[in-house]
Order: sequence, then C-alpha cells, then structure tokens
Amino acid sequence: MIRRNLTTADRPAAARQTSSRPRSRGAGVSNRLGVPLALAAAALSLAACAPGGDARSGTQAADPEVSTEVDEEAAALLPEAVAEAGTLKAATAVGYEPYEFKDDSGNLVGLDIDLGNAIAQKLGMEVQFDEVSYDSITGAVKAGRYDLSLTGYTASAERQEQVDLIEYASSQLGILVPQGNPEGVEGRSDLCGLRVAVEKGSSADLGIQEFIDSGECGDDAIDFDVLPGQADAVSALESGRTDAVVSQNVNAGYVANTNEATKDTFDLVSDDAFEATQIAIVVGKDSGLTEAVVAALESLQEDGTFQEIFDKYGVSDAAVDGAAVNSSK
Repeated sequence: MIRRNLTTADRPAAARQTSSRPRSRGAGVSNRLGVPLALAAAALSLAACAPGGDARSGTQAADPEVSTEVDEEAAALLPEAVAEAGTLKAATAVGYEPYEFKDDSGNLVGLDIDLGNAIAQKLGMEVQFDEVSYDSITGAVKAGRYDLSLTGYTASAERQEQVDLIEYASSQLGILVPQGNPEGVEGRSDLCGLRVAVEKGSSADLGIQEFIDSGECGDDAIDFDVLPGQADAVSALESGRTDAVVSQNVNAGYVANTNEATKDTFDLVSDDAFEATQIAIVVGKDSGLTEAVVAALESLQEDGTFQEIFDKYGVSDAAVDGAAVNSSK
C-alpha cells in the first residue's frame, strides 16, 4: 500500500508524490466482493515478479451467457496473424464489479467479460482473459503481450498517446461510505480531513489527486491511501481502516445497491463536482486491431447485444453510443 498524506503545499501542482515505503495492508481481512484479499495479494505478488506485471495466465472465465452472430465485414478487418491465431489475448484487472470479478466458483464474470466474449464472437474468434494489475495494462498492451484489455479502463489524453482507447462506457466518480454514512459525507469537499482509499492508477486516483491539487482542503489534508486493487480498497472500508472509497459510480453503485453481499454494508454518495470519465477498451497502436474492434462494437450496438450486456448488470445508463477512438483532450 502506498500512503500519501498530501496537501497542495506538499508538492507542485503537476507533480505526483508517492511514498517509497509500502505499508502492510493487514492480514486476515475478508473482502465481501467475492475476491478474497489473500487471493488478490497473491495475484499482485505474481504481478510484481512476472514480466510487464502479468499476474496470472489463462484465467478461467465462466461460459459466456451472451451469444451473437459473426459479422463478416468486421472479421475481415482482423490482421492476418491475429485471425490465424484464432484467439484474442485479453488483459483484465479482477475485482472491479460489475466490470470484472469472480463468481462463487472462482470463474471470471462481469460486464467486460461478457463484452469481450461478444466482440470475439463478432470477429469469429475466441478470447482468453489473463489477470494483470491495473497499472500494468498500458505497458503490457503497448508491448504486444496482449491484443487488448477490457477492465473498466479510464481514457485520458496521456494514455491515448501510448495505446488506442476505444470508448464504450461513461461514468462519474462516486464515494462509497459505510452504511449510515457516519462521517456525513455529502460530496467530495467532505473528504477533507478523512481517510480516503482508491485503486492505484484508476480514474479515482487521478481525480482525488486533482482535488488535492486544487487546494480546496487547505490545511485539512486528505489521508490518501492508494491500494493495488479495488478489492483492497473496499476491504479497507469494510474493516474501518479508511473512511471512504472513491471509484467510478458504476462500480460504487453496484457494490452499494446491487451486490447481495455488500448492499447492506455500504452507501453511495454521488457528487456532480466529479467530471464524467470515459471508459475504454485498450488496443495496441501498432496491432492493426483497432478498426476491427470498433466495427465489432458498432455491430453489437446495432443488434442490441451491447445494451443487453449493460442492462444485465443494472448499469444501462453507462453505455455510450458509437465507439469513439482517442477522443480525450
């Protein structure tokens, strides 16, 4: 865990201050998101040892419930080498409901898993998901270790300089608090002086950094915990080691309102002060895959499969029309 106790005075506005001494996250803390903390820690340990942060190869995904027909025009856009391989290699950072998580049998499930399967079906391919750490995704896809990544990935101008980002969803940031909201959080300004946890490299990490840089908290600094995964952040909130978790509304709303294991444990606080972020599929710039994936997404939108996937997870409003590429400014 990286601990940041930051105010604007601690660093220049454009800088990002991190501690070089990771702290223990604590043992024996359960995670009610369906991803045991010990499992998350083990995966992240492997990520630190494997090239490019790859945590686990060949993760088993549940049999896809989604079914759609091949789009021959989209399939014809595949690079020859990819088409001959027959399988798309996809990276995902597990533990971010409803995008990607594990069911009671340990299988990968979620919106991104269904969408990845649907894209593969449109292209006449299969898809193999590998678990990776969230902050390793850009480098792993850029280096060609994966064909693409579906993992609730936040689009940004900086990231699209390195990889192609194909937008498919939109979400504001939300604040997850213990049920009953004991600290009385009504918006992001109420986070000043509190302990706040986020997933490393996520839109929440960037968003809270920007809020700290704004100086709005003054001397009442946010005690900022940047954790390896979303499951770690939620576990910290459940155990009382943090006062709030900031994440995309899609994720926070699912945890607070839909997940049977957690909906009686947490509340969601929304604040329009957080700007909407675009969620994107990550594809290598030199892979030749971008055009084919865009065509597959548009085909899924046309036949209704795309919206059905979002409806299935109770996040219908997060779906976007079209498939814009590298639109961040």
